[in-house]
Amino acid sequence: MGLLAIFHLDATPAQMGYLETAMSVPVLIIGLFAGVWADRLRRQPILIWADGGRFVLLAMVVLLAWVGWLRIEFLYVIGFLVGCLVTCFNVTYRSYLPALVERRKLVIANSRLSSSEVVAEIASPGLGGLLVQFIGGPLLVLVDALSFLFSVFLLGTIRISREGPENEESPVRSASEESLSFRQDMRAGLQAVGKSRILRALLIPLAMGNFFGNFFAPLYALYVIQDVGLSAALMGLTIGAGGLGALPATFITERIAAALGVGRTMITARLISATLGFLIPLAAGWDAAWIGLVLLLIPQLVGDFFGTIHDILAISIRQSAAPEDMLGRVNAGFEVVIGGCGTAGILVGGLLGSAIGMQSALCIAVWGILLSAIVLALSPVVKLKEITDVI
Repeated sequence: MGLLAIFHLDATPAQMGYLETAMSVPVLIIGLFAGVWADRLRRQPILIWADGGRFVLLAMVVLLAWVGWLRIEFLYVIGFLVGCLVTCFNVTYRSYLPALVERRKLVIANSRLSSSEVVAEIASPGLGGLLVQFIGGPLLVLVDALSFLFSVFLLGTIRISREGPENEESPVRSASEESLSFRQDMRAGLQAVGKSRILRALLIPLAMGNFFGNFFAPLYALYVIQDVGLSAALMGLTIGAGGLGALPATFITERIAAALGVGRTMITARLISATLGFLIPLAAGWDAAWIGLVLLLIPQLVGDFFGTIHDILAISIRQSAAPEDMLGRVNAGFEVVIGGCGTAGILVGGLLGSAIGMQSALCIAVWGILLSAIVLALSPVVKLKEITDVI
């Protein structure tokens, strides 16, 4: 919806910040509830309903655009509802994977999932940039909506013997008892994070990184198009190049971690990825446009390679460290804290971009991301040799 807001509604940096905030703030409102649902209910139907709902909402955006009724305020509302479904999906699918594979194979499984995400990253930004330039934003949103419909079909084909809660029957409770039970379950998930040395060590730098990293959400597209001077199509191809860099990482992360240790591999990858981010604020202001393009491509190609290694290991460590019966609530706790910091980052980034300029705001963001990487390097995570060491 971001490109639709930019090209169809001429959104400002502040409006882009509000839109991204509307899509991110639901994690603070329903994140902990989503964790309890993921632990109490069967997870596959939650995933199907979440993607089905996103298809319906994005189809509504297309309809409003075609009849001429689309306004930025409508995008705020629909973005908020989409964010609610994204929260339910993210909490649930990260809790669903350990039901499909053994924990010692989580790095491999997360690598395979990342490879599919990377393929989408390679194709969708470049294709999206071309589509928005040649057929317009509404049709681009329609393509996005249809992808969720396809996902619903694929999710329905999954067949496993164990999934979701062990006990299908729940005791009958009054409304007050149910409310108390929900609060107790949510509190238990947060306590599980607080009691785990490894989970705490992961959470703090991830929250910091997400706060500063989400400065990019409302600013990057505007910065690349307006300050660097790339077209929408070229911007999409530049972002898609990150997938080309990330794809090899999905196949070799396990082998690198086995050779160097999980903790050292994850921290080294984070430090390199964060450092390369300094090239992004330097991309604007060159007389030769190709210099700016190269400075944007290096963080995408090389930075995303190392960033993907970090992300695969981070989620694998989290899934291994969390008690099996609390996976949903632990993941929800992470989503709420990290997502809350990210939501604040989106809003601050948008406001800073309007106040001091997009280039300066992005420079602050990169310094903050590097600081988060340093905090991670000083944590107990560095001592992890294998993924099973956290159990």
